[in-house]
Amino acid sequence: MCIRDSPNSPGAASATVATAAPPTPPVALPPLPAEPAAPATSAAAAASASAGPLPAGWATYRSSGGKVSFDHPGTWTVVPAAGAAPDAVNIEVKDHAGKIVAILTYGGSGAVGGACFTEPVPYTVLDFAEVDLPYNPQVPDSVTPRFAFRAMEDAGGVIATYGLTSTAGGPDGKACTIYNLVNGTSASPIYMFAGALQMGPGNSPQQGVLQFANLDAARAYMKTPAYADAKRMITSLRISD
Repeated sequence: MCIRDSPNSPGAASATVATAAPPTPPVALPPLPAEPAAPATSAAAAASASAGPLPAGWATYRSSGGKVSFDHPGTWTVVPAAGAAPDAVNIEVKDHAGKIVAILTYGGSGAVGGACFTEPVPYTVLDFAEVDLPYNPQVPDSVTPRFAFRAMEDAGGVIATYGLTSTAGGPDGKACTIYNLVNGTSASPIYMFAGALQMGPGNSPQQGVLQFANLDAARAYMKTPAYADAKRMITSLRISD
């Protein structure tokens, strides 16, 4: 797996999903502290939800060899992502309308790069749920793997993104770039299951980064079936490491 960033420029504050931008030179991720407090779903509750019987109309995806599996609505499709490596899982999950809901990458080698083009700004953890997945606790300032929905102000509106992570967004509740990545074990040093790899203020719009008029609109999105289904799918991820 090879995951790389995109350079960024200001995005509009509409309720849309953006498209991808070209890559920037790689830089190291800074060490990050624990996430600020937010309403949480316990690990036990998340595990219970994903381990229970499938909702009516849902299906289960299993990768070749069965190393990775997750549950998803039966009307959604799972397709190989462009440039998928033969030794890695690299797929896109699309909803019934063909819109990408999340991207899953696992296995192979990994690299993360990017640069800040603005000063760090406050971000808000709107929702999170711990999950039982392999990770590397030796990475500085790691947190247990979790699904997180995080938002930050940008260009008079709010941008937000959801996905798995094992690091906080940034020091003191501020960030210039937030990554949806888990620092894994030797089987996959980094992996992701998220709507977008990253987001940051002043960035050019990217695939999977959501845009809202304000935080209230982002919170309202959490009450939609689209969000509930995406969260249930991502937190159902199972890895045989």
